Amino acid sequence: MKQHLFKLAVALLLQTSTVNLDAAFCALRDPTASLNSLFPEADAHHSIVKKVDEATKRHLSSELPFTIHKRELGSHTVYLALKDKKALGLVHVRSEQSPWGIVEIAWAIDSSMKKTLSFEFQRCRDPAASDLRTETFHQLILDKDISELQSLLNEDGTSLKENYGLPNSSLQLASVVIRSAIKTLAVTQYVYLEEVKKASEMSSI
Repeated sequence: MKQHLFKLAVALLLQTSTVNLDAAFCALRDPTASLNSLFPEADAHHSIVKKVDEATKRHLSSELPFTIHKRELGSHTVYLALKDKKALGLVHVRSEQSPWGIVEIAWAIDSSMKKTLSFEFQRCRDPAASDLRTETFHQLILDKDISELQSLLNEDGTSLKENYGLPNSSLQLASVVIRSAIKTLAVTQYVYLEEVKKASEMSSI
């Protein structure tokens, strides 16, 4: 009886841990703080929840040399930053695998979801992260669309075409960040476009 109860308790613990882990995947840990950091001029925001499903995964596979992880499927939230009821842009989090574990990046993109505006690491254990908080890297990847970002990577999207003035120790993480930016733009355009348009129109009334 005790052994049965112990097994049941372990099973419930594992199930709870899995649910919590999945819920945290691609989640903005502190929306208010991230919005204040990425859009300091914003005076309000609107959250939009949509489901990222297998159709999204297939779409990305057909458009890009890489796709999203199966753990990324499910409901996700983007945050529309507003000032004087006008849309400034969106904040969306992406999680990527790296040799140093999961890297979580909060992205600021324009309200048309076509270009990157800014980013910050929400979670990153790679010591090379400090090399990517520089003007050199920002100029390389910000205010760029999907095709411009893809042009920085090799054909299969696994590494940079060149070092672009970055330290060799940061090149692997840089490719992770660029893939994250590409996925952010691709996913938001495919999943959230209509909802963001509606929210922007409603906010301006």
